[in-house]
Amino acid sequence: MIELCIIGFGVSGIAVARRAKQNNINFVALEKNKDLGGSWYEKSYPGVRLQTHKKTYSFSDMNYKENVSNYPTGEEVLEYLKKYSIKNDLLKHVKFNCNVLLTKNINNIWHIKYKHGKEIKLLKSKFLCICSGFYTKPKMPQFKDINNFKGEIKYIKDWGKTGKESIKSFKDKNVLVIGNGPSGLDMACLASKHTDNNVTLLFRTDRWIYKRTDLSIDFIINKFSL
Repeated sequence: MIELCIIGFGVSGIAVARRAKQNNINFVALEKNKDLGGSWYEKSYPGVRLQTHKKTYSFSDMNYKENVSNYPTGEEVLEYLKKYSIKNDLLKHVKFNCNVLLTKNINNIWHIKYKHGKEIKLLKSKFLCICSGFYTKPKMPQFKDINNFKGEIKYIKDWGKTGKESIKSFKDKNVLVIGNGPSGLDMACLASKHTDNNVTLLFRTDRWIYKRTDLSIDFIINKFSL
């Protein structure tokens, strides 16, 4: 039995692992993909970039390289996360390609059932930290008469490293993007560059709380720092 099991090895899982190692806690991280990164691995579509300044998206004990732009690409974020994990000797504690099937607390001990390849395994841990993210599973919107829709419904992750889509998927297609968050806006722009047909963006509320001209890094730090 171990002291701590971490589910997921993206940004949050890496942060928890780093803190566990600093405190000499015996831990194991289970990651379903073949590499680290979480959303940056699974949902990184072509051309994705960090939407916030790199100073607000880095660990306190390691900066990005100076030659990395203020808004790093998805690949640069993954490279940063991997180098951070190597620097802190975290990777030896990670089991990749491990999909957690069930967690159950029995007499204050966590029983974690997971699948590695074709084999089902059981891990027991005193503590459990779930770092798999809020949006691990795609959510199908329950629109009226959605079953009558004859087109294809895709998700951001279909263009990631675990998906099968590419920019060629947009060719000769009419594309409807739902949501004006960073990913929705990026995908609408990406689709418009790779189809001669219509690209439509639907959203419920305006995107920006402040005018974008106000959103300098100094503004963010001064406005929201405690």
